[in-house]
Order: sequence, then structure tokens, then C-alpha cells
Amino acid sequence: MKKSYLLIGSIIISLFFANISIAKDEPVSDEIKTLFEVSNTISKTAQSELFVASKKRVFEDNNNILSISYADFNIKRANDLIYEKKYIEAQKKLDNVIDWLENATEYHAEIYKALRKISSAKDQAEVEKDLAFKYAILRDRAYYYYGLIEINQKNYPKAVEYLVDVVRSQPKTDLGFSAYDRLKEIGFTYQSYLKPEDNK
Repeated sequence: MKKSYLLIGSIIISLFFANISIAKDEPVSDEIKTLFEVSNTISKTAQSELFVASKKRVFEDNNNILSISYADFNIKRANDLIYEKKYIEAQKKLDNVIDWLENATEYHAEIYKALRKISSAKDQAEVEKDLAFKYAILRDRAYYYYGLIEINQKNYPKAVEYLVDVVRSQPKTDLGFSAYDRLKEIGFTYQSYLKPEDNK
């Protein structure tokens, strides 16, 4: 990145002297014309990179309620509060983001389905697919923590609702296994034991 800025700087200096020549009505050489074209291309590229970087910073801003970072921050804080047995405060943190996480997961999934049908938008479709996946993971973490809070409040039917959603969404992950363990602990299900086959 530093090299590209140095290159841009040197081109700007060159163009400055080129402009002096132009101001004197001297003919513009092919070399100078090429320099203008290269400068314009680099400038547009640099602007594009800065634009993307700026948008990414906004998307990763903890204060942007639409961002993954905002939701992730609240969920991590809820986890800390649960560890401290401050369940009411933890629930408030989750309440701040749960509706949006549910909606954002669906929105990004819908955009992915729409964009994947357009040949020129397949790369962007993958971005939407990745975002849907990330929001879904955060949503399931929030469900899991809601389950823990409901267990603490002895509201077991509600805890089952949240924990089953986690197992259904992530049956093969550590989070899914943890949710299933909680379901066993509260007596919603139980562990099966394999019996050796009878030798006949």
C-alpha cells in the first residue's frame, strides 16, 4: 500500500511539471499522455480501495447497530454477565440484538438467492452467503445464552425452545452439542447406551 501511495505521489509531481508545459502551449508528448492515463487509473483504484476500506470499517463498528461487530459485542457481554450470574442484565444485552440477528440472517440469505442467479454477481452472492452464515452463528449463540438464562429462572419449556433451535441449526458443532447437553441436564431427553449384540 505504501508503494502505491509513493507511486501516486511521484506521478502527481510529474503531472505538476507536465501541467507547466501545457500551460506554455507546448505540445504534449505521448509519454505525458500515458502518464495522465496511468495516474487516472491508479487514482480510481486508490479511491475504490479507500471506499471499500471505509465501508468495511463502518460494517465492523461496534456502534453500528446493523453490523456483526455490534451484535458480537453484545453477545460476548451477555456471556460475561451469565458467568457473573447477572442474568437479567445478560438478557437485556441479548434483547438488544436478537430480533435483528434473526432478520439479518434471513435478509442476507434472500439476497444470496437472488444474486446467485446473475452471472455477473456471483462473487457478491458469495459475500451475502458468508454474511448469512455469520449472522446465523451469532443468532444461535444468542439462543444458547437465552436457554441458559431460562434454565436459571426455571422456565424449562422456554429453555427447551431455544436449545432445540440451536441443535436443529448446528447439530454437528460444539455449540449444538452443548445445547443438547443442557437438554439432557434439565430432563428433556436422555443419553442412550449401546448394548452389545447377543452372540447366538
